[in-house]
Amino acid sequence: MQRSLTRNLRLYPWYLCLTWEGMSNAVWYLYLFSFKGLSLGQMAWLVLLGDGVIALAEVPTGWIADRIGRRRSLLIGIMLQGLSAGLFIAGQEFWTFWLAMAVCGLGDTFRSGADEALLFDSCRGSGQVPAFRRILSRSLAIATIAMVGSQIAGGVIATRVSWTLPFWLEIVMSAGGFMVVLAMLEAPHREVESPRNGNGQRSGRSLLIMSLTRLLPLLLFAAIVEIVPELSHFHLPAELDAAIGLTPEQLAYMYAGFELLQGLGNYLAGRLRIRQPLAALGLVGLGFLAMLLLMGCRAWLGLAVYLLARGCIDLFSGFARPIISEQANLRTASSVRATTLSILNAAKITLPLSLLPISSSLMQAQGAQWMYTTFAACLLLPMLAAVLWLMKQVRTAAAVADEAG
Repeated sequence: MQRSLTRNLRLYPWYLCLTWEGMSNAVWYLYLFSFKGLSLGQMAWLVLLGDGVIALAEVPTGWIADRIGRRRSLLIGIMLQGLSAGLFIAGQEFWTFWLAMAVCGLGDTFRSGADEALLFDSCRGSGQVPAFRRILSRSLAIATIAMVGSQIAGGVIATRVSWTLPFWLEIVMSAGGFMVVLAMLEAPHREVESPRNGNGQRSGRSLLIMSLTRLLPLLLFAAIVEIVPELSHFHLPAELDAAIGLTPEQLAYMYAGFELLQGLGNYLAGRLRIRQPLAALGLVGLGFLAMLLLMGCRAWLGLAVYLLARGCIDLFSGFARPIISEQANLRTASSVRATTLSILNAAKITLPLSLLPISSSLMQAQGAQWMYTTFAACLLLPMLAAVLWLMKQVRTAAAVADEAG
């Protein structure tokens, strides 16, 4: 079984490369905003409603993945992803694009949590748990390179050939990802901690409560730091389109650079020896706010500084993701891992979900600079509280280790 599970570790980067929706990632915003004529307000509601499906479905689909198996959950998610691309092609009205976003979000929830749970339990089953962060970081870096190539190709195709062809190619890539997951094996997961039920096994509810208690500071931190990348990602195309005029091809090249920075962050998270992961996450969180504030100073510092700050946000985001995943998996019981990771992902998107309409209103009424500066100021105190909480966890863990020694 151990040798068989190593197949999952080899196939995981291929799964990510084929299912990250890179071909349409740099196209869909301008496809709807410029080609289909949706307004900025409609775009905000579109993302809000699509993310709302994710927020509502994350936990139920995570529970389903723990019951039917993570591999089957991935297969369902990939099929829904292909269906979403088809709806984008056929859609003509706002409600059809909302349906496409909803189906895409539902597909994401079937994969979210289940994929990393499958990878972690595959590492555990093959005796490679300490290598999980390195394997995940390498997989994310490889997938990022593939994402860059797909984004550039999608932007060029949309500009020079057809707006809809990138979505057709997305369907083809989803079919390839489906075949990769079919070749994977379901990794076993078991219950290993008390309290136990009458048969000597832990109940699923007690395991879930125990795992969530361990993850509470990480949940708070992950939710807060998710706001900054979401804000910068959502508003960037419209702001640059208004400032310099932007084609899908130009946006694709720009996004390719941001994705490479994110991939560099993924790579560094796996290669650097990080002795205090939670302290590193706290520093990253403060860096996020500093870059958001810098984006708010574009009127005085210029477009180059704005783009530099946006790039640093991607670098920090890529660095933080494998560490957050590692810490979450280490603190989670195996039999409820997909459910717990889904709750973590739901918490990460809840705040951006509610803030996008506010940020869009501020941007339209006062300008992007005022919007970024306002959010940086409002997030400062919650971020400091989260960092102090994380540092307390570091000190507590160090004290326990000293007593044990």
